[in-house]
Amino acid sequence: MLTYEDNDIRGVIFDLDGTLIDSLSSYYIYFNNGLEGIGLQPVSKGRLFKFLGDGISLRGILRTIIPDDREESVVETVADEILRRFMKIDMELPLQPGVRDVLAFLKASRTAVGVATARPSGADYEWERFRKAKIADFIDVVVTASEVKERKPAPDSIIECARKMNIPPSNCLVVGDSVSDILAAREAGALPVAVPTGVEDSDKLKDEMPTAVLNGLGDLIALFRAG
Repeated sequence: MLTYEDNDIRGVIFDLDGTLIDSLSSYYIYFNNGLEGIGLQPVSKGRLFKFLGDGISLRGILRTIIPDDREESVVETVADEILRRFMKIDMELPLQPGVRDVLAFLKASRTAVGVATARPSGADYEWERFRKAKIADFIDVVVTASEVKERKPAPDSIIECARKMNIPPSNCLVVGDSVSDILAAREAGALPVAVPTGVEDSDKLKDEMPTAVLNGLGDLIALFRAG
């Protein structure tokens, strides 16, 4: 068992987008397609990822970008179109490098594995994703934003995931690619571990002073073995 900062680590809670699955490049394309459909210029990847890293919802991002003189119905129409296109390919999105090896290692070491995502999708939908990707057997608990009051960076999904695993948050690592993951973990009383595989680079993640910043998910195995 890994002992980190005097805590016995009995569970690992993963973020989904940008951490377990490589979804952000596709999301960026469909997001800008939606803007171009109403005559707006595309946003930079850095700007979109900043919004996502702060835990802002799709409609919240659109309300910031779309001029105030547009009707709210425009925001809804664009959001629906972005999601319609994205959901067509969502189940086919690839896993991040090293995911299967890490999950298999945690299973073999009898460490509980949870997934806490800011997506509003239901848990059944995400379980279907994991079955298709052949990683469902490595995962114990899934919590989505639809099951909690507030999405990340609020701690709700981390607390609920730990509760369902029957493990105190203080005995859990939370692995994610964004500032909102770090903040949610810390507020929940868990130990945040950051990976620069999604919306933030290493320097930005280090600024938030998580417990550790890894180069990639595969380094989690080395972290456990070192412990």
